[in-house]
Amino acid sequence: MLVKYSSSKWQIFYLMLILFTSISVFSQATQTAGFYTPKLRNIDINEAKNNLTQILIKTLCSDSKGWFWNSRYPTKVEVFEDRFELTYKKENITFYFSQLLKYDLNVSVFSFDPGRMGRDIYLIEFNNIKFFSRKSDIENMKELTDYLFFYQKRQKDVELNKYNNQLSLFEEKATEYRALHVKPAISEEQREYIVQANLYTQQRNYNKAIELYQKVCQINSFAYPAAYSNLALLFANISDYQSAIYYMKLYLMLEPDASDSRASQDKIYEWKLMLQ
Repeated sequence: MLVKYSSSKWQIFYLMLILFTSISVFSQATQTAGFYTPKLRNIDINEAKNNLTQILIKTLCSDSKGWFWNSRYPTKVEVFEDRFELTYKKENITFYFSQLLKYDLNVSVFSFDPGRMGRDIYLIEFNNIKFFSRKSDIENMKELTDYLFFYQKRQKDVELNKYNNQLSLFEEKATEYRALHVKPAISEEQREYIVQANLYTQQRNYNKAIELYQKVCQINSFAYPAAYSNLALLFANISDYQSAIYYMKLYLMLEPDASDSRASQDKIYEWKLMLQ
């Protein structure tokens, strides 16, 4: 999900976050209103922060909400370079832009009649996350999507630069590793983490598996090169393709002649396409 929600955190974008559990509601959709692809705005970071602040205030704090809006509004909205923060009376909510790396921000917009209420409601979909909106607010949601898209692109550039620097530092160590006649052995502590990580992977608990494989690499960066390949596949499973590419490149630095090196490089090509 875009944001980790508590019982009230569905207020973040001014609409209740709704995961469709009722096929009957969705089956009332009668007309496709359009498909919106966000536009990358040619602005600097300060302008983006100011504009996103204003659109969040407009979206979250308007007093003209219809019959289905929550009556509780944030008392403060702040946008920073890496996040925005919403202050409510009883809690603060933080949304980090790095979370946007996992999602496609194309927006599908559907119009349907909610039945007895007798008015149009629009469904706005961010990947598999769905929001209700009134027809009059569609332009606001498109504008919000444009600014989120700006921060998504900026975050991708930040991540790419970070990973490129780390790859350069790792290359020298990988060269030393490949020159070793006797490779470092896997410790018993590492083996325990590997077994547990494999079990979490089978259970599709990818985040826990990632955590354990990263521990394997922290103990000894070179004793189990396959940990990097496994990390790459795990990150791909949670749609973090930038991290997937990074870890697969580390694996190929250590094992350029591995039997699966061709397939591993092809995976990198696939993930690059997913980032476009």
